[in-house]
Amino acid sequence: MRDKVYLTSLFTIALPIVLQNFIRSSLNLVAGMMIGQKGDVAVASVGMANQVFFLLNMVLFGITNGCAIFTAQFWGKEDLPNIRRVLGICLVMGVVAGLVFFLVSLIIPQEVIKIFTDDLAVIDLGSGS
Repeated sequence: MRDKVYLTSLFTIALPIVLQNFIRSSLNLVAGMMIGQKGDVAVASVGMANQVFFLLNMVLFGITNGCAIFTAQFWGKEDLPNIRRVLGICLVMGVVAGLVFFLVSLIIPQEVIKIFTDDLAVIDLGSGS
């Protein structure tokens, strides 16, 4: 705890992360309060629509972690061309996954939300129809 260089580096890295998490949490709190004023169906609709975003995040998490493993292996072998190749593949896979989720949610939003609930009011409000 007496190493000032270490503590300075720690706070330099940690402070933006703490601020980002605080802002994100505050935004979610405010959004929850605003949507909560619209009623139970609105809260449920937003929750169901957010399930799709959660699934996209899980897919992207899997893609990036898989690519990180390959990148670490290639870094250990000092194989820069394959690192570039893996990062390119990761970028393409992430964009394709995002586009698939975007298009499915844009084209058939009601069917997507029906996966998570059978309440017609929630499906209609959550799909924007």
